[in-house]
Amino acid sequence: MREDDKSQAMTQSENQAGPLGQDRNEPESETKPSKIETSKDKKGVAATAEKPPTSMVRQERQGSPLIALVLAMALIVFLGILYLVIFYNDKIPYLGNSLDESLNRTIRYHSEQLPEVTDWRENLQIEQTVWIDELSHLESGDPKAPSFKRKRDNLIYLADSFYKDEPRFEQARNTYIEVLVEPRVEHENEVNLHPAELLRRIGYCSLRLGDLDTAISYLTRALNKLEQERKSSGKVTEPGIYNWSRDNLAEAYIRKNNLTEGQKIIDARLKDIELTSPDTCIEPHLVVNVALAKEKEGKLPESVKYFEQALACLETENKNRGVVKGSLNDNDRNLARILKEYSRILRKAGRNPEAWSAMDRAVTILDNSP
Repeated sequence: MREDDKSQAMTQSENQAGPLGQDRNEPESETKPSKIETSKDKKGVAATAEKPPTSMVRQERQGSPLIALVLAMALIVFLGILYLVIFYNDKIPYLGNSLDESLNRTIRYHSEQLPEVTDWRENLQIEQTVWIDELSHLESGDPKAPSFKRKRDNLIYLADSFYKDEPRFEQARNTYIEVLVEPRVEHENEVNLHPAELLRRIGYCSLRLGDLDTAISYLTRALNKLEQERKSSGKVTEPGIYNWSRDNLAEAYIRKNNLTEGQKIIDARLKDIELTSPDTCIEPHLVVNVALAKEKEGKLPESVKYFEQALACLETENKNRGVVKGSLNDNDRNLARILKEYSRILRKAGRNPEAWSAMDRAVTILDNSP
């Protein structure tokens, strides 16, 4: 048989073979792979390794246009933003500028844009939030922040807001102390707070907090400053601050049971208004100090009498100002504070119904404050 015929016959025999190239009619043990089969298998493996599957090639070819499209869109967006920043920056303020700068030009602390509320408590909270935020803005280091000349003013505004919010005397005192150490820079429309008044307010907050030693320290400093001014000018330049400081200091001494020092201030105050007795005095805070001193001495009836005298003075002052008892303008915190002290003395004297009535009036006033 010729070589070609042999090859053809062998190919036909392979096409009829069973698994693993075996002839169905031959036993497994006699089956051996031929050299031709081995060569074919090697060629097939090599061909497979060299040529990836057709599906993978198609996926790669389909992914290339998608990536190009994404890159093109990103480039268009970048060029659009660049164009807006260069040519339309004034019309779109938040591009290329800080947000704070834009707020300064639009909505930052414009009073007409603050929410309108009737409850003074909410107004105080809004006010305090505004000044706290303004101070944070100043301290952030932003070179575009408002001038640091205003920092001391803003601290005063914040402290005053706490000062009006009676339960927050601690925050008021701490903020006033910050004002005290903040360097003063003269500028237009500067808040004109007398140095002695600043010291007095720190002392007053301490007095209300029951920190009597601190109160005495700051109130004494306030009076010393005013005394220095009197020596240099020949008169007290701020008589209101001077008298308030002395009244506050006298109260601090009396509450600390130092009646001697307290009485000295009371006598000096009476002498200044040409009185020898407090019985005809119409300055309520001076009279209250007399009432507190009488309580410390164990003279409750006299203490009650002077408290009633002080309350009558304040009621007259409020009436002259057009205050209607029980109305919204009946909001004198000083009157409420004295009423609370009066209520305490009445309870001590066993006059409970009157004590409750005085306390009810005090609470009504405080609810309308400030």
